[in-house]
Amino acid sequence: MSNLRIERVDDDDATLQDWQYVHNLIVPPAALSLDEVRERAQRNQLEVAYLDDVLVGCTTVRPPATDDPSTATVIARVLPDHRGQGFGRELYERGLEQARKLGADVIETVVLASNTDGLRFAQALSEAPGRVPRGFVLRSLASPDIHREETAMHDHRKLGRELGLFDTDPLIGAGLPYWLPDGATVRHTLEEYIRTAERRAGYRHVYSPVLGKRELYEISGHWSHYSDDMFPPMDLGGEQVVLRPSLCPHHALIYRSRSHSYRELPLAWPSWAACTAPSCQACSAD
Repeated sequence: MSNLRIERVDDDDATLQDWQYVHNLIVPPAALSLDEVRERAQRNQLEVAYLDDVLVGCTTVRPPATDDPSTATVIARVLPDHRGQGFGRELYERGLEQARKLGADVIETVVLASNTDGLRFAQALSEAPGRVPRGFVLRSLASPDIHREETAMHDHRKLGRELGLFDTDPLIGAGLPYWLPDGATVRHTLEEYIRTAERRAGYRHVYSPVLGKRELYEISGHWSHYSDDMFPPMDLGGEQVVLRPSLCPHHALIYRSRSHSYRELPLAWPSWAACTAPSCQACSAD
């Protein structure tokens, strides 16, 4: 075991910047902003390694996902000047131990195809007798089915900024983009194309308010099932109103507003409107 000093990446800007530096140097197509690193540190276990006070490398341990509870991702990155000294294996085995504690049976590692040192290390690891992690899977970015951390080169947030389509601002909030002129043009063009296709297919568009009384969502069942994933009620004129998590309750009221004959069915009433929920569960359930 070497004399590496390993620190967990948290809200401390120094560790965030060091992890960002190593990541962006080794994976330049997937360069991350400091805010993106900070967000990633909330989801994954990120660490940085030092030899004395000299930055050596960083690691990522991505916990098993809900849809794949047996697989964790472990990635070890070592700066070029410190390779060939066993640091990569030490960092990887540390990440491997963390992944096992998280309940992983399969360990995935992702290496940029152009990173020959990384590929050589991962392949040597996979061929070493007695040293292969149980369930080890090596994935290269050359494989098109990898939509993981290092495929951030295709991240819509990054592309949106680079192409001048949309951007975000911390004062507005994460996941709440504002559209720039070129992006608004693209969005309008796509929306009009879809609206035209829907009208030709016999669809008739409707609109409804972005909020409704809490009672509406109690009746629909959204409140009892998804209130934890909805924005809290607001007092308005002595009544509690809620930003809608779904269009279905409003459409049900539109349908109820007048009598219908079976000859009208099926009714195709699309609505171009936003659903607002911190979690997408309420929307995906409809």
